[in-house]
Amino acid sequence: MLTELQEKKQYLFFRLLDSDRDGFISTDDFKSIGENICIMQGIELDTKVFRQIDEASQKLWMDIREYNDASRQDKCSIEEWLAFADDQIVNCDEAWYDNYINAVVNGLFLLFDSNGDGLISDREFLKIFVSFRVEVRSTSSCFRKLDLNNDDHISREELINAVKEFLRSDDINASGNWLFGDWN
Repeated sequence: MLTELQEKKQYLFFRLLDSDRDGFISTDDFKSIGENICIMQGIELDTKVFRQIDEASQKLWMDIREYNDASRQDKCSIEEWLAFADDQIVNCDEAWYDNYINAVVNGLFLLFDSNGDGLISDREFLKIFVSFRVEVRSTSSCFRKLDLNNDDHISREELINAVKEFLRSDDINASGNWLFGDWN
């Protein structure tokens, strides 16, 4: 069962995924996120790279479809999202979870580590925020919270830590809580 804090963070994540703000997430919302990523990275739409990003953005949608009420034509409500998060993210098999987090972080680095140095700079982090429609005014403070060693970059390990803390931590002071901006 999700804790109150975990549920609060999942509400934030759900709102970020609900691109059209209709109270549901759907395949169109995931397509919109993929398009935003391509726009932020200067990737032409309807290219091979665009199609790969679109396929990757659709993967999560396919994972949650079994939690959807079929009567709504492939839309996921917040209640269904919370059931998915509880079952498939917070209380799932640890080996699967670690593989999933590593795949997510690797994907983020492939998309946003523009210079290929294995680090996310503050400018690259801003592109993540814009791609997911996160309020950009908090980008700098969130970046500093996630940069655990204060070297002005977010390493792969720091991002893995942040994603894991955002998804599972029940510690109100965990730095990963700030992965997607001000969650309060």
